[in-house]
Amino acid sequence: MKEQKTCQDITTCIGTEVDIVIETAGSLVPIEVKLSATPKPAFASSIKIFREDYGDRVLPGYVVHPGDVSLPLTPGVTALPFAEL
Repeated sequence: MKEQKTCQDITTCIGTEVDIVIETAGSLVPIEVKLSATPKPAFASSIKIFREDYGDRVLPGYVVHPGDVSLPLTPGVTALPFAEL
């Protein structure tokens, strides 16, 4: 049987929005989409808050961007170029 995945945006209880959340097998993957080609650790702030609100259900998150580098931004958050999706 094929696993069902759900994709949506979610606002945390303090109003911070995560652009995309993929739910798979009861776990959540938060994704932020940025237009800057230079990823910065600050881009992961909403994912950090999301992780605090949703706890152990949250898998590592991603910040996708138009640049060409893939790198860790903060613990549990990786920047990925659009081309790597």
